[in-house]
Amino acid sequence: MRFLIQLFLAVLFSSAAANAQAALPGEIYLFGRYYQAARENAPLEPIEWQVLEVEEDGTVFMAASHAIDGRRFNDSSYKGGWEKSSLRAWLNGEFLAMAFSDEEKKAIKESNIENSRLWLLFETEQNLTSDRIFLLSLKEAKKYFKTEQRKLPATEYASMHLCRNLFGPGGSWWLRTSGLMPGRVCSIDINGMPFLPGAPANSDGGCVRPALRIKPDGIKLLRRKAD
Repeated sequence: MRFLIQLFLAVLFSSAAANAQAALPGEIYLFGRYYQAARENAPLEPIEWQVLEVEEDGTVFMAASHAIDGRRFNDSSYKGGWEKSSLRAWLNGEFLAMAFSDEEKKAIKESNIENSRLWLLFETEQNLTSDRIFLLSLKEAKKYFKTEQRKLPATEYASMHLCRNLFGPGGSWWLRTSGLMPGRVCSIDINGMPFLPGAPANSDGGCVRPALRIKPDGIKLLRRKAD
């Protein structure tokens, strides 16, 4: 009897662990909340995230499947790239506080982020920052998405904040890699192509596609989007 009980518990915990680790690249999960509708006093609604990779330790690396907002990379002149950007401060400050519960905040892993810039056509690494919420680098955008997959739809709220193009919601989305030209930041254009010269950091309406990592013990908080 004791053996059967131990076997049952082993299967139970094994099954729970398997379910917790069941996330696969490409799957969409709901986690956190942010404005979605283009109207005043809009409610906070679940944010959709696409799994990019499940890392060796079980950490789930995800990026938003839609542009959640349209914002400048930096509010004033370009100083210090991602590290000193207004967008980094907003994502790890106001957005983090608003969009996630206390339990969800604990589940978000502090990531060591490589800050990069383009030199000629090479992406060179610079200093590291430690972030809970961040933007993808040029290298990551090319690694995890094919050209067609890089075309980014936008929520109504993001479209209302200038994240749109002549054909509808969605547009060029910011990367954290500094561009070829001084004072500019790389982005992915509406055709899914990297724009290497970079857009001016204080351009209005750049689409914001945040990324984050979920700790293995926090995966239970993810809710798979219904098909």
